[in-house]
Amino acid sequence: MKRIISILFFFITIFTFGKNNFTYAEKTTYNAYWNGIKVGTVVLEVLPKDSNSDDFTFKMTMKTNSFADKFYSSRQTITSIIDSSMSYSKMYQQTGKEKKKEKDKRVEFDWTNNKIKYYSDKKLSKEMNLQKGMLDPLSIFYFLRNQEMKIGKSIDCNVTDGKRIVNGHAVVSREETIETDDFGEIETFVVEPDLRGLGGVFSSSDDAQMIIWFSQGESRLPVKIRSKVRVGSFTAELVKIEGVDL
Repeated sequence: MKRIISILFFFITIFTFGKNNFTYAEKTTYNAYWNGIKVGTVVLEVLPKDSNSDDFTFKMTMKTNSFADKFYSSRQTITSIIDSSMSYSKMYQQTGKEKKKEKDKRVEFDWTNNKIKYYSDKKLSKEMNLQKGMLDPLSIFYFLRNQEMKIGKSIDCNVTDGKRIVNGHAVVSREETIETDDFGEIETFVVEPDLRGLGGVFSSSDDAQMIIWFSQGESRLPVKIRSKVRVGSFTAELVKIEGVDL
């Protein structure tokens, strides 16, 4: 499950864009597999619009099933707040339990003083200088969906998890038609991100090979995500969509 969390995020370059390819109250659900065995579920949401703010709030929840709980129990929620122009992050938080151990990590983006403040268990543990257009791991995932995808396109961006700033890299490698159990054949763009160097929810071994299949429709929904490492393969497959079309 920890590897599934890692591959759901990666890095992009900031471009000018028009309308968003996601919508308020959008929700997508994925089954998570380890070497073909189902180990849990992942849910991604764009929360309903707050009447007092135009900011976007994204939410990701992860839960291992009863089988996986015997080996590696995980219940986690990740929340991200970004400005309405999708230009900069305001807050990033990860809470929940992993192996029955409580965790509470929070990143505050202080744009007035150009500081990143990282809190662990509600205690300030690190500060770093902000860079222009800095985004967090979850908001940058939605930001990517707004971009025009072309074969061979190289994508780079600075992103932070609060403990370090990393220049990530991704390539749109090809187009591919994939067969799904719930939606039939889907035309996709295949994106291969390099997530090495970022810790926490991005922790990834040097040998990991990550691939994400995005639908070619306007929503650019991720329909399949895979990470191959020495000890096996993690896969997340889209099984349910609400409030959005493929």
